Amino acid sequence: MVDDEDTRTELKKIPTEEHDRLIANVNTYKCIINEQSRDLLKLRKDNLIKDFRHMEMVNLLKSFYTLQGKKRTY
Repeated sequence: MVDDEDTRTELKKIPTEEHDRLIANVNTYKCIINEQSRDLLKLRKDNLIKDFRHMEMVNLLKSFYTLQGKKRTY
């Protein structure tokens, strides 16, 4: 569930079908990261990015996943 206005505003910029699917998910943030991971895999399979770049971006998504699960302190 999206719990901040900034994220709601940014999500309004994507196509309606994608927006509605993401918002309907219990954990919108996790869903976004999962879809990005899937898209990265497709780019790799289509040889649009090399192994090293793919691994680096996957590691970045893993970091995002870890960070989004931490409790906010601000």
